[in-house]
This record gives sequence, C-alpha cells and structure tokens, in this order.
Amino acid sequence: MIPSPTPSPFELYANLPQDRRVARAAGLKHYFPALRCLQGHMCLRRVHDAKCLRCLEVEQQAKKAAQQKELDRATAKERAMQAKERAAKEQAAEEAREAREAKEAARRAARRAAREERERERKKAKAAATRAANKVARAAAAAGEVSSASSAAPPAVLAEPAVELLPLLPPLWGGDAGDDAAPWE
Repeated sequence: MIPSPTPSPFELYANLPQDRRVARAAGLKHYFPALRCLQGHMCLRRVHDAKCLRCLEVEQQAKKAAQQKELDRATAKERAMQAKERAAKEQAAEEAREAREAKEAARRAARRAAREERERERKKAKAAATRAANKVARAAAAAGEVSSASSAAPPAVLAEPAVELLPLLPPLWGGDAGDDAAPWE
C-alpha cells in the first residue's frame, strides 16, 4: 500500500470558513483564509486579531529565547554580585584580622616598653641606693664611726658596691686585721 501524502492545509481546513466575519458570526476562534500571511505562512488565523498561528508560534519562541537570554544575563549578573559580595566580605574579614593583629602587636609593644621602663627605673633606684649607701659608708669610714649594730652583718647594698670599700673599713667582726674572712661569708 502506498502511504498517503500529507494532506494540504486546504484539505485539513476545508470545513472552516475562509472569511473572518463568517467565523466570528459562527462563534469560532479560528478561520482559514487560504492566503499566505506577510511571512509566507499558509495556516489558520485567529478570529479576534487575524494573526497567523505560525507567526504567533515564532513570536512565542523568540519571546522565550529573549526571556531565557534575560534570565541568563540576570543569573550571570546575580552571580557576579554574589562573587563581589563574597570578595568584599573576605576583604573586610582580612582587614579586621589585620587590625586585630596590629592592635595586639601594639599592646605587646606597649607592655614590653612599660616592662623595660620599670626595669630601667628599678636599676636607677638600685644604683641610687647603692651610691647613697656607699656615700654614707665613706662618710662613716672617714669619720671613723661605724656602729656596733652594723658589725653583725654588713648592709645589703655593700654586698655589691659600685666601688670597693672593704679595704677602707676597719675590721668590725672582732677578728684581727690579717683575718680576711668575714663572718657572713
């Protein structure tokens, strides 16, 4: 059997009216004018606006393609904005971390400077106390008056004198002058 050829539009739509007014009066939604549209389509047309159904289909496809393109563009734009936001957040976090590190480094430097300043002040005070004690000891030695209370143990500041004063002092611990050992040693 020979397959039947595809029927032409004239055969398919032979029962539809060819005039728009007749189709409207009959309450139909479509009619077949048997004329080509401006784009060259031979098909049904809508009664309410006389548009070719193929032209409408092409318009809808173009509209969908435009919508998809706009959606793709919007999606790409949204992704770019999200990437910018992520980069800005990461940069802000990095800057905050660097600021915290700088603040901590400044605190450590301030504590170190304060500690060094206290150490310098302590050394100055110790040196001043040693100088004062040595001055008093020299004055006492020069006057020949050394109290008996100091004979039991020498003052702590004289344990590390800035200037060696022991040879200048007379023996205070009751030993003879040739005895070099002090009782506290």
